[in-house]
Amino acid sequence: LKHGMNAFIVEPIEMQALKSILISVLNIECANKPFIAPDVKVLLVDDNPMNIRVEKELLSDFQFEVDCAVNGAEAIEMLREVRYDLVFMDYMMPVMDGVEATKIIREMNDPYYQALPIIALSANAIPEAHRKFRQAGMNDFLTKPVQLIEVSRVLRRWLPS
Repeated sequence: LKHGMNAFIVEPIEMQALKSILISVLNIECANKPFIAPDVKVLLVDDNPMNIRVEKELLSDFQFEVDCAVNGAEAIEMLREVRYDLVFMDYMMPVMDGVEATKIIREMNDPYYQALPIIALSANAIPEAHRKFRQAGMNDFLTKPVQLIEVSRVLRRWLPS
């Protein structure tokens, strides 16, 4: 290896060889092998049992401790009892939706509630919805159906290293 090169690859490029070089040179993790964080406590808020099952299975790759709530009111009660590291909050739910719940959480008199990362979950990917989420105090959003690589991106942004 000359001229400051760290690695080389022979053409034709094979995907496995390229992946190995990228991992070693850039020290990155593959999207299909997410980091793990077994000490992280996550609150997943969604009213749809099928969504909960799929989202919980997706989050299991990270080895989080995951609790579930079925609406915003239940999420608020759970947040009063347990200090979570991050909340995934569905937008449209009965009893209390995610926007209303987030506004209430942000108004609670404790710095923890202002700093808690709240990630919106919604099938609604239009910019107006995203503005509504941000105005309510949500930190970020994921579009349903949730994809592992997008969850990983959001987690890296909002979880402390």
